[in-house]
Amino acid sequence: MDLESKKRLLEELAWRLGVEVVYESMASRWSTSGGLCRLGPKKMIIIDANAPRVDQIGVLLDALGRFDLDSLFVPPIIRRELLQRRH
Repeated sequence: MDLESKKRLLEELAWRLGVEVVYESMASRWSTSGGLCRLGPKKMIIIDANAPRVDQIGVLLDALGRFDLDSLFVPPIIRRELLQRRH
């Protein structure tokens, strides 16, 4: 699976969980590619828009791996990567 397709599947999963995915240019402000945050009751994944695609996918996997996904259909390739990141 190509990186863009994987990123789209992860963004869709975030949407199904009610988590907003936001891309911002963070290079000059932070030394991270992003992560999960909460603003009141709202959950967001903030991702550095300038980070390499593979790093953006890593941020999505790390953030989404914190959620209980047992009741949702997650494509096997994505579920496997989420489980690998937990160990």
